[in-house]
Amino acid sequence: MVRHKFQPPYQTRIYHIGSSMRNPIKIGDLQRFICQYFIEKPWINGDGNATKVKKITIFNNMASFHRYITIRYLIFLK
Repeated sequence: MVRHKFQPPYQTRIYHIGSSMRNPIKIGDLQRFICQYFIEKPWINGDGNATKVKKITIFNNMASFHRYITIRYLIFLK
């Protein structure tokens, strides 16, 4: 970590953002951090346009994930 101290500031590195009991991170917080990061620093596509950022869909279980995929994608493939 000392070696990275002398890196330029634009090369931000995050080593650890939460631990299980003392400093837990909630999935909603992680979702918000990711969305905020890509709004501030968007990916640029091949045309030179920034990609759109939207909220990530989080599923409670595999059944809800399978239902989402079926409704969203598989119906249109048939």
